[in-house]
Amino acid sequence: IMSTEYKFQISFEIGNSNEGRMKKSEETTKKILDAVTELLKTNDNITIKDICDKAYINIAAVNYHFGDKDTLINMAVQNIIDDLKKQIAQLANKEFKDTTEALYFFMDLIYKFASEYSGAIRYMLNSCTPSQGSNILAQLFSDKKFTGFILGKIKEQSPADDEAKLMSKYMMILSAFIFPMVCQYAFADDGDFSIKNEEFKKEYINQILKIFTD
Repeated sequence: IMSTEYKFQISFEIGNSNEGRMKKSEETTKKILDAVTELLKTNDNITIKDICDKAYINIAAVNYHFGDKDTLINMAVQNIIDDLKKQIAQLANKEFKDTTEALYFFMDLIYKFASEYSGAIRYMLNSCTPSQGSNILAQLFSDKKFTGFILGKIKEQSPADDEAKLMSKYMMILSAFIFPMVCQYAFADDGDFSIKNEEFKKEYINQILKIFTD
């Protein structure tokens, strides 16, 4: 008959063993997601071999932790969008000297995202089904923090404008946010007239912001 003390020791050791396995599983899951996130910076056609080579794991580990490759990539894309939404929320709470500066920072943030994650953008627009890609992008551009901030700043800058003019300006600004993503999808251009070119990006943003002086 086992003593109470011995039973407690066995229970304690089993608990520690289970906790260790859970921690290792979480670390492996994170390592795989981090690897796919890194691949999505430039690659929209990620293979299972790419993932295994990047994360130093085997196919069985991917299937065990995520079920299949597509589920894994979609989860990584969702994490990328969620992180961008957090940055937008932080920016929305920041103090700016005027509307032009605020919109400049917002546009710059979106363009940096488009430059850094061209692979993820192409994947959303190309590799996903139309409904999946649209839903992921809609999460960003229908986010209340994002749309509320932009529309609010337009109203601050042009309080005398009627509703039609305000919404026209809003649609133009929204188009200016989306355009770099389309460019990264269509051209993946790193030339002089790319948003990856800092001088061109600044000039492009400044020209867009002249909408508010009209």
